Amino acid sequence: MNTLPVTAPASSLGQALPHDVGSLHALVRRYESELTERDARIEHLQAQVRLLLARHFAPSSEKLPDGQLGLFNEAEASAAQESENAPATEVAAHRRATPKRAPLPDALARIDIEHPLAHDERTCPHHGVELERFGEVVSEQLDIIPAQVRVLRHVRGKYRCPHCEGHLRTAAMPAQPLPKSLASPGLLAHVATAKYADALPLYRQHQQLKRLGVDLSRTTLATWMVRAGALVVPLINLLRDELLDRPYLLMDETTVQVLKEPGKGAQSKSQLWAQMSAGPEPPIVLFDYDPTRAGDVPKRLLAGFTGALHTDGYSGYGPVVREQGLVHLACWAHARRGFTDTLKSLGLNPSKLPPAPPAKSLPPPPSGGAPRTERAAPHPHPLRHRAPHPRHPSRPAPPRPAGRERPGAQRPTRLARRHPAQGAALRPPGQGHALPRQPMERAGALL
Repeated sequence: MNTLPVTAPASSLGQALPHDVGSLHALVRRYESELTERDARIEHLQAQVRLLLARHFAPSSEKLPDGQLGLFNEAEASAAQESENAPATEVAAHRRATPKRAPLPDALARIDIEHPLAHDERTCPHHGVELERFGEVVSEQLDIIPAQVRVLRHVRGKYRCPHCEGHLRTAAMPAQPLPKSLASPGLLAHVATAKYADALPLYRQHQQLKRLGVDLSRTTLATWMVRAGALVVPLINLLRDELLDRPYLLMDETTVQVLKEPGKGAQSKSQLWAQMSAGPEPPIVLFDYDPTRAGDVPKRLLAGFTGALHTDGYSGYGPVVREQGLVHLACWAHARRGFTDTLKSLGLNPSKLPPAPPAKSLPPPPSGGAPRTERAAPHPHPLRHRAPHPRHPSRPAPPRPAGRERPGAQRPTRLARRHPAQGAALRPPGQGHALPRQPMERAGALL
């Protein structure tokens, strides 16, 4: 039998069809393969759109309801189950104690304020004699003295010989953190503590000092902080040596914007790297600035470290882990984020998932090959007929080639496998399409 060569592109619907059954089967398989790839591509793009919509409009919280994604709370769930199955014991009735106010620290200074009884109230109404003091009732209040600004005058004596008056000497000035500066050691410590420990910006400290009668510009305060930072470099070096000797470190980086940085635009982002130790010893936290997020930065900061490193999923830590043989610990929060993103890409809200049904309600998977995904309705093209649609039961299904029988209605669909409760609520197993194909304008409404 003469056949026509299949040379037209698959997207052309007006091409001449071959008359040979084998060629028709090959053409159908070719179309089916292309459509399968196209469906997978469409589903991938729709998942990306749903994920982007969720990131833009949905809540950013990754908190999940109880009973969902038990991978991350297996220990807690097991402990709770054991406590529920424990035999009940009777406990004697008791009275709940009234919470008491914690006493004030004994190290604080106490100032007694006497409150004597007025003279006209010291007479007994029964006997007319003056009352005698036999005790006292003491109550304490916590008081604070507002910040006070004062001026320290360093008076250095000048000395000379009373006879010749040719030998003059002046007392030396004590060592100062910033020589020839208005800032005393106490003021530098106050500004640095307020800025770095209490997160109080310099412009607010400028306003506070101005209310107290001292006008110090932000430029002056910033200059003091830069010069004070150079004074603590030896202390930072000692802390880094102690930090790298610890067996366990946490490390992370975040973006920071630096204005007027040489070689970088005002809108560009730099990186602030944080390192922290953990364990029974007092914690050490160090911050390092770097313009980039390159993998060379962790190598420089972790030079000489041989313990366990706990980071997020950033691949920049991989080289230093491999080269120095570190134990790389992952982060559960970042691992969970991949699961929540997957649920959002499916159009599901992770915080509003229904409870999972019992396992026995799921039909067993088919034994004859991998399951195939059915479409919701037949394609207009005559070569793409599928199983009869529920709304058109009279439409006959074309015969399928031998060895390509579709599994029966007992197989679970993709949605039923991914989330059984959601799939069971949409349709019976084996009917309809695998995923609820929502219009694009309703993708955000699902969240």
